[in-house]
Amino acid sequence: MDKVQDPIRIVVTIETRIYREGIAQLLENYGDIEVVATVSNPQETVEICSATSPHVLLLDATLPETLSTVRKLREDLENIKIILLSMKASRDQMSKFAGEGVLEFVTREDSIDDLRQSIIAAMNNGFWCSSRVAQLLLEQGPARHELGDSTLTRQQDNVLQLLVSGISNKEIARKLHIETATVKNHVHHILQKLQVSSRGEAAAVYRSMM
Repeated sequence: MDKVQDPIRIVVTIETRIYREGIAQLLENYGDIEVVATVSNPQETVEICSATSPHVLLLDATLPETLSTVRKLREDLENIKIILLSMKASRDQMSKFAGEGVLEFVTREDSIDDLRQSIIAAMNNGFWCSSRVAQLLLEQGPARHELGDSTLTRQQDNVLQLLVSGISNKEIARKLHIETATVKNHVHHILQKLQVSSRGEAAAVYRSMM
């Protein structure tokens, strides 16, 4: 998908002004993105997002209280898509944020086009990461992951496919006509069987096998 009918409304949170304003200007050059605010700190980010309800938040992962900000926003704004910027090359750090529902990571080595691809993927409830990030998420995992019926039950496979799309457990439950608690149980077993620790890693494994 290259274009959307309505502009994607974005808040950019980066501490350094020149980077914050530079990214905002570059993104608006695409024409299908509207930067509704640029912010320098997590506290103001929560206030701005609550007031403007953006589609996407671009959040600098190097800021203090980034994890608590993600948790707060996921509680208050269920539909907001959060993309972490300036991620260090750390599998553990990415796994930690992926466990909070963040599926999009843009590292310091990625380009502005990579950033836009992550935004488009987030808007389509998908999962995007650069090849560098994908390799990082998988490098310490098992050499091979079996996704067939011999490893996952049919219902677990259905849950995994929906999990990869980035939707919540409640939405998965609604689509499969099962209880949310049942979905949580399936997700737990899926992570165990794939030998990963987060939903983001499970998504990366699934996409690596497609």
